[in-house]
Amino acid sequence: MNTKIFIVVAFYSILSGYLFCQTSEDFFEKGKKEYFKGNYAEAIFYYNKAIDLDAKNINFLEARAEARFGNFDYKGTIEDYTKCIESEPEHPWFYLERAVAKNFIGDYVGAIGDFNAAIGIDRGYSECYVGRAVSKYLLKNYEGAIEDVNILITNTRINVLDLAPNRPDGFWAGSFYVRGAAKIAMSQDGCSDFKKLLRNKYQRYDEISLEDRISWVLKIIPVDVFRHCQK
Repeated sequence: MNTKIFIVVAFYSILSGYLFCQTSEDFFEKGKKEYFKGNYAEAIFYYNKAIDLDAKNINFLEARAEARFGNFDYKGTIEDYTKCIESEPEHPWFYLERAVAKNFIGDYVGAIGDFNAAIGIDRGYSECYVGRAVSKYLLKNYEGAIEDVNILITNTRINVLDLAPNRPDGFWAGSFYVRGAAKIAMSQDGCSDFKKLLRNKYQRYDEISLEDRISWVLKIIPVDVFRHCQK
């Protein structure tokens, strides 16, 4: 056998043996390390290996769903969360995350259905009201979007803007953004909501310094809707 061919064959034999000896938990831990580095494709690779060995493990499926979301594979995200829901239908988080993914592929009606399901399990699940408001906004149900944000703000004991800096997902800060956009769409004063964000540690409009907290909604509702608020 040619020496180079032998070396290649030996290398892949050793690699295959190494991978074969890994447990599902080993692959899962490797996937988590890659995920937290922001290496979503690599994380998915290891999660796939873990799921191949234990296809019914909810933790593995949920982890892959999150990595797929980070990798902009929203249909894959929906697929994994659907499997999670089939296994644990009373878990509101799965409905919320699947709904967010549906918003990103334009399935706003389906997203509302999932937000409703999550709220049906936990009426105090505040993130769902903001997410549902976004779906309604995109369906041009502006009154419904405003209503959902008002429910959130009215039913919480914590000032939404005070809490926002401590919440990296930005659902709370995003609530004012969505309500302001909906008001503007209805020819109402939505600038007041937007300016609340600017006054709350978001001072530079050109740099849109609220982006770190509400990047998820900026991808769906462009900041241009507030452009006239700066005049």
